[in-house]
Amino acid sequence: MTSRSINIETLLRRLTSESTSYYIEQKEIATRSQTDGHILYSRYKKFEGTATATLIKQHISKDISLAIPLNKNNFLFEYSGEHTLAFASLLFYIAKEFSINTLLITSYSFSGISIYLGTSEYNSNTIGDFIEKVTRVLKEKLPNEWQLLPRKNIPEIGNLLKLPREIIPFNSI
Repeated sequence: MTSRSINIETLLRRLTSESTSYYIEQKEIATRSQTDGHILYSRYKKFEGTATATLIKQHISKDISLAIPLNKNNFLFEYSGEHTLAFASLLFYIAKEFSINTLLITSYSFSGISIYLGTSEYNSNTIGDFIEKVTRVLKEKLPNEWQLLPRKNIPEIGNLLKLPREIIPFNSI
């Protein structure tokens, strides 16, 4: 949860303004990328520039699906196990320990959860220590059910933040 109230349109404008490209989901495979002998296929097509206010409104109204590449100032924690509440609670607890109050639950379903962290307002040591502790604790408690994006060993298409359509309060999961 954020320390200040923020609506979804404001969040999406902030997220997309930091990016020099955006992706729109297509009906068929739009991108094929190869790395380290693995081929990644994606239905997201890349567009250069910043997503417009019109595109953001279309995304919120579910006319299109937008995504942006994660950069060094953005992290996405994804979890797809049975203990969604425990995962989210642990992240929020550790974040509080580091005075990080900008974690946002951007996707929640019975199959998993995505929690976004924008780091531009924190110093790199704080974020580094936070990521290190989260990684250590999650490897112990939930070793195979989570991932942290972006990953350096995969191409941009594999490190996309599918933009949320709503912000989910932590107390509602």
